[in-house]
Amino acid sequence: RGGKRGAGAGEAGVLTSPPPGAPNTFLGSVLIALGGLVALLCGSCTLLAWGGGLVAFLHAPNAAAGGGMLTLFLLSGVVGGLPAAAGAIAVWAGLRMIRPPKKASE
Repeated sequence: RGGKRGAGAGEAGVLTSPPPGAPNTFLGSVLIALGGLVALLCGSCTLLAWGGGLVAFLHAPNAAAGGGMLTLFLLSGVVGGLPAAAGAIAVWAGLRMIRPPKKASE
């Protein structure tokens, strides 16, 4: 009456290989998700710090506040801007992993 069906059918222990781009697609997606979160959170925090500093400087524009503004911009740019840039680079790298660049036509 008919052949075997289900888990016992075919050769036992044979696994099919994943498609060629599957690991790159998964890792690329992870890079995009994590890089996007880092860029979004660090970038928005940096912009909020800069906006708050600018508003404070406009309310009290004296010589001492100018030095504080420079310190605020430099410090928040390093502390928040560098991770935001790293997140943007991770998003770019993830996109490159999912969609490699097209080869030049001959």
